Amino acid sequence: MKLRHNIFVSSPFQDMHFERDMLHSVVVPELVSYFSKKRLSVDLIDLRWGIDTSGDTSEQENTVKILKVCFDEIERSKPFFIGFIGERYGWIPNSNDIESAILGYNFDNEGREMSITEMEMLYALQKFDTPENCLYQEFGKGQWDGAGHSRSAAPAYP
Repeated sequence: MKLRHNIFVSSPFQDMHFERDMLHSVVVPELVSYFSKKRLSVDLIDLRWGIDTSGDTSEQENTVKILKVCFDEIERSKPFFIGFIGERYGWIPNSNDIESAILGYNFDNEGREMSITEMEMLYALQKFDTPENCLYQEFGKGQWDGAGHSRSAAPAYP
């Protein structure tokens, strides 16, 4: 029996498609190949195609369901989380809906509105025991060559 590891991927849904596609087509197959020899399996949790909210009747129910699925999947993927930030900030739900959705998750949104993407990233940082092991990589315009290679960006740590 193989031990399974999940990796949660976060970014605004309307952004970072190339980077997510590269994860699926290049990075994950290499990880699967490497870890299968060690009797480990790797799954990418990529919710960019959305969460089915068709049976929900209100915007608040939709928000609650979306955040619950995201937070639960982050928990299941701990400590593996990849966050992409590009040109967009992401969808910002109503602040009352956010408050309803985060009950029971011990998540502090500091009483402010924020995007689902920001909440995912902050939740992961709050839940993972060792945020100092997080890597922050910034690419400016012209630094990404389109083939998956950085030309000049250097890693920075928070």
